[in-house]
Amino acid sequence: MRLLRVETEPLDVWGQMALDEWMLDRGGEDVWLRFHEWAGGPAASFGYPRRWRDVERELEPHLRANCARRATGGGVVRHGADVTFSCVVPYPYSAWNPMATLRVLHEAIGRGFQTAGLDVCLYANPAKRIPGSITNKYRQPVAIELIGLDGREMLRGGLRFRRGRFLYQGSVSMDDAHGHAAEIRGAVEGGLEMAIRRGEWVGWPWRADAEFARLREKYRSAAWRERF
Repeated sequence: MRLLRVETEPLDVWGQMALDEWMLDRGGEDVWLRFHEWAGGPAASFGYPRRWRDVERELEPHLRANCARRATGGGVVRHGADVTFSCVVPYPYSAWNPMATLRVLHEAIGRGFQTAGLDVCLYANPAKRIPGSITNKYRQPVAIELIGLDGREMLRGGLRFRRGRFLYQGSVSMDDAHGHAAEIRGAVEGGLEMAIRRGEWVGWPWRADAEFARLREKYRSAAWRERF
């Protein structure tokens, strides 16, 4: 298993979503991580099951034409001032447990933030408790949220599982996130290393291909944006 840091040129919002699905569809046991470099100005994305008419009412006018439906869940995320990242990780278990996976990821990334000296608290939110657990039915997992000292949620993320691998898309929001981009990136990388218990990240240059172009057109299409 290699830890691959995917290096790309800036992409628009449809290209970002397309590249995430492109990574999810690659086979093998490698872990892929990338930090989004944005082109085309401020953008927005919204979770796969959201209804477009509800999202359209929620978005500001300048974002309605520059937004994309994600492959993962979650609400509306405005991109531009945040630090956005995606990772694709092999899932070693036969049964998919999204809540437990989110707990492991957020706890690890939170420890990475704390190690990097960023002010963040790990908060176990019992309101997001779910019944049972795939691996231990007597231990019910709860959501782990990363909360800043001002009480605001710092990390929002969603998951998509496909053929033994999962995609996590995350957005880090904090005051002057871009000014702390290097620390945030180091915290995410360090946290994931702790969660995966593997070596160090290796740069992997990515180049667009025909499959990426097809996926980008899918995410840009009205049929995908307005499918619900």
